[in-house]
Amino acid sequence: MDISRIFLEKATAAHVYCAQGGAGLSDRFSRHFHDLVRLEEAGHLAIALAARNIAEAVAIHKNSFFAEKDTAGNRIDYLAAVHRGLTLIPEGNALDALRGDYQRMLEDGLLLEDAESFDLLMDKCKKIQGQVKRSSAIEGKP
Repeated sequence: MDISRIFLEKATAAHVYCAQGGAGLSDRFSRHFHDLVRLEEAGHLAIALAARNIAEAVAIHKNSFFAEKDTAGNRIDYLAAVHRGLTLIPEGNALDALRGDYQRMLEDGLLLEDAESFDLLMDKCKKIQGQVKRSSAIEGKP
């Protein structure tokens, strides 16, 4: 699978998690946030952000096959999200639940011994979110 598609699949999954306020958190879901940081650190973020055709393909596919609703009951529009900038930082209970999931992954040895703290992971995701939103603004899409 194209590395840009991997990034965008994970970023849209994180976006839905944030939009739903953490509803339906599955075990080890925090891996997506971890993977976003690893992909950025490996230099793949700029490539993924430039792959607008892949972003649109992921969004169209998810709009068709993975309809989800946000906390207000509104359908999540993946296409609008990739054009306006994905949200990658959960808040409130969703953040707390994700923290617990990440801690369990650390305790289970699923991440490298030198894996960063959850707070540092979220700081890195916040920077990625900023880059994603800036890229979307530059793109000039609605």
